[in-house]
Amino acid sequence: MDTTVGQGLYPLHRCKTLHLVRHAQGIHNVKGEKNHNAYLDLFDAHLTPLGWKQVDDLRKHVQASGISKRIDLVITSPLLRLEELECSSINQLVDMVLSPPQGMVPPGWEKNDLLIFFATLFYKVWSFRNRKLHEGYFNLSRAVMEINWAVEEFTGFQSRVADNSEETLPAETVLKWEPPAHGWLKINVDAATKNVGCAISMVVRSDLGELVFLASKVIEGEWTSSFGVEVEALAWASDYAEVCGWVNIDFEMDAKEVVETILMDEEPGNRFSLDTLMTIRRRFAKHTWNLSWKPRETNAVADLTAKFSLTNHVSFFIDEYSVEELPSSLVDCLRMDKVAAGLTMQTAVGVFGGEAYTDGIEVPPLMVANAGKSDHSAISSLNCPPFMAIELCREHLGVLSCHKRRSISEYRHLFPAIDFSLIESDDDILWMPDIGEKNEDVAARGQKFLNWLWTRKEEEIAVVTHGAFLYHTLSAFGNDCHPSVKSEICSQIRHFSTYSNAGFSFANCELRSVVIVDWSLIGSDSSSTNYPGKIPDGLDLRSDFADEKHPEKIANN
Repeated sequence: MDTTVGQGLYPLHRCKTLHLVRHAQGIHNVKGEKNHNAYLDLFDAHLTPLGWKQVDDLRKHVQASGISKRIDLVITSPLLRLEELECSSINQLVDMVLSPPQGMVPPGWEKNDLLIFFATLFYKVWSFRNRKLHEGYFNLSRAVMEINWAVEEFTGFQSRVADNSEETLPAETVLKWEPPAHGWLKINVDAATKNVGCAISMVVRSDLGELVFLASKVIEGEWTSSFGVEVEALAWASDYAEVCGWVNIDFEMDAKEVVETILMDEEPGNRFSLDTLMTIRRRFAKHTWNLSWKPRETNAVADLTAKFSLTNHVSFFIDEYSVEELPSSLVDCLRMDKVAAGLTMQTAVGVFGGEAYTDGIEVPPLMVANAGKSDHSAISSLNCPPFMAIELCREHLGVLSCHKRRSISEYRHLFPAIDFSLIESDDDILWMPDIGEKNEDVAARGQKFLNWLWTRKEEEIAVVTHGAFLYHTLSAFGNDCHPSVKSEICSQIRHFSTYSNAGFSFANCELRSVVIVDWSLIGSDSSSTNYPGKIPDGLDLRSDFADEKHPEKIANN
């Protein structure tokens, strides 16, 4: 075929228009430009301030060009990006502990082991500080022994006693607190006991993970069982919620026996707590409240609050405006329960989403406020196309930490209006720490993604994804075109290695509009614009056929 000149003609319904976008600048782009090894340690880099400026400028372009009004669907990669690896403050230390780089994890450890170790260490160091400050003594050998005991308790090696609040879970399971559904509150309840006295606590948080209320109180006197104390804690928390008039609440406890007793149909057999148990049951029956058991690791803030109150004989009544009055150990624990956001999803909702989200709107937002530490306002899902996250258009899989995503359950809380239903696994089972996806495999996955697009009924689709994915997918196209046209589809890459993000043919936040053609009848939709004609029916002989039928009339003319 002569590629210097040529044209093609295809049925319109065999074509789809794609608006391809590479994500805006992320922190991994900045760090990786200076040091390629940074890609190995950066887990889920968020957008930089410059990246958000790029998003705003592209948004203005798609609105001015009319693209935003024509798009039927926005597809985005679900990759998450978190925070850069620096440690010059306690906040950055907490962030690094939440998502430690691979080189920080000791041989034979899992990353969750390291998280448990540091969480335990922070808590014990704080208790040692209080012991020295308020009681006037500190024994180093005793401190080391207590840390060892605490690590064993949190990792499940020491036997659980009293309330039988734990179950054996697979070693690879990552336990973490999760926000409630949009528009709901979550109240975590716990209790701590000693020989004489106990403390109870509750922690109330919104669907954004923000603290609404935290309280604890010390109860003097001797209690016969931890069961009774946990029941008292739930009674106190549910009474407070009822007085406040709160609706749509998820209550969580790590006291399994208490939860089962409240939820069972028959009358409780514990006569010492019978009246209190029946009062709790009546409250839950008349409100839109849920009660569930969760492992202690997901109840960490309430657990730590109760233990701190009992150890230091102090009570808390803290609302969202007085968080700074909490001990730093509790503030850090609250921060550990909060999550980060997705770079490609930030770009997608920023460019193609609605306007700023306002509380009180009945539809969920595309992105909640400050998702991924962006300091960006929430984005509405009104007056914009539907959004869908797809694994097929992810970046290179494996090796580089910046290509590993977080759990889908975390994404759903940060991007409530994005559809994640086609992603099968909550955790990232595609990314491997020691096996990198080959370039040809990325290209094959890209072709599979394009084939999947043909199963969609939408005719104009925006795809927000990654540089390497776009390059390897598009490199297979345009070989039958003029070189200039080929370069418009996929520019020649400047330099590239298997796991490098440098030198991609797409710049950050660049948009290219292309048309893909279905040559092999993958799509099955009929044309929405073709019209069969001859309605009403009538004679419609073409003039050239008429000439053949009546040649004598041509001669007479």
